[in-house]
Amino acid sequence: MTDLTPDSAAVRLYAALEQTSVEDAMTNLDLYYHKHAVASFAAEHERLCSERIAAAEKAARVRALEFAGAEAERYASHYPAGSDGRNTFLLLADRMSAESQKTRSTTAIDMTDGWRPIGNAPKDGTVVDLWGDGERWTDCFWGKPEHCCGEEGSYCDSDWHGESEGWVYSTLNMRLSQEPTHFRPLPAPPQHGGENG
Repeated sequence: MTDLTPDSAAVRLYAALEQTSVEDAMTNLDLYYHKHAVASFAAEHERLCSERIAAAEKAARVRALEFAGAEAERYASHYPAGSDGRNTFLLLADRMSAESQKTRSTTAIDMTDGWRPIGNAPKDGTVVDLWGDGERWTDCFWGKPEHCCGEEGSYCDSDWHGESEGWVYSTLNMRLSQEPTHFRPLPAPPQHGGENG
């Protein structure tokens, strides 16, 4: 039903988040797509996973630049004031800081666009978008990931029943590992009517 490959964003992200093999990730995602039986779901899921990977790479770049800048400042402290060695490391630290700010500014959150502090987010299963550490997660809710115990009324030995609630990224049907800082209600659907409606 799906065209999953080991290189697809959905497979790479699922394998990393679940700490499983690529083969297991492909099998689980294929079953998940089949269960939802939506032809366009796999393509949309791949797009969302690609966006998530890009956001994570951007956030990792910011952290790496900040770390490199701090290390350059630390190395500079080993040289006498005004020496070429000290000036070189301080210049490097300034460049890392500037690059970090430049990268961070491309992931900055626009609070005028409906984003609100996470403390005010609904925890009743309402689907919202979340933001934290330069990343955006779409279609999330407070609760537990979806779980199927098999035939209704049969015994289930899954740990799922004892899990506490938390933020669930519904696209991957898994709990977020990062803590979001902001949420935004989903936009209203398009209005019907007009030329094509």
